Amino acid sequence: MQLTSCLGGTSSRMFPRRAVAPATVRVPAPKMLGPHIPKLPSARGMRAACRAQFSDEVMLGALVVAARLCPTRPSTTQFHDCALVSWTQLLSSFTTSIKRDLDILKKDIKGDLDVLKKDIKGDLDVLKKDIKGDLDVLKKDIKADIKAADDRWAVAEARWYALAQRVPALEVAVTGELPVTKAPGDG
Repeated sequence: MQLTSCLGGTSSRMFPRRAVAPATVRVPAPKMLGPHIPKLPSARGMRAACRAQFSDEVMLGALVVAARLCPTRPSTTQFHDCALVSWTQLLSSFTTSIKRDLDILKKDIKGDLDVLKKDIKGDLDVLKKDIKGDLDVLKKDIKADIKAADDRWAVAEARWYALAQRVPALEVAVTGELPVTKAPGDG
């Protein structure tokens, strides 16, 4: 169904060629500051031009949709009812579409959150394993260090006893009396 037929026309075109404006953004003309320096339009002007263009395109699309919803050849009074019903249907269609898009967006966000939770849980599990491995290595290093310190102490103690056995003979030779010796850690 064509918009022209909805209005009572007989043309096969939906709109005459001169009725449809090209889909370009209307930008305010640059202002001249001097003979050679053009001033570019402000961001506010650009946004306003884009909003106006978008609004025009939405209205044009709404008219096309409304034309397709109208009966083939209504009378003049029926056209007003047809337009009212069409706008109601159009708004209902928009709200249904927006609601459907929001539902899809909610599902996508929920899915993304579930994937993110799984990724975080996996990362935490890997981190726990890494920390546990690092702690095991650290415990082994500490045990090895303690064993090495014990071994060094045992070697030092053995040397001390060896020296202590030589000293009494020298003291007896020098003083003629037996010395009293203590082992390390005896107090």
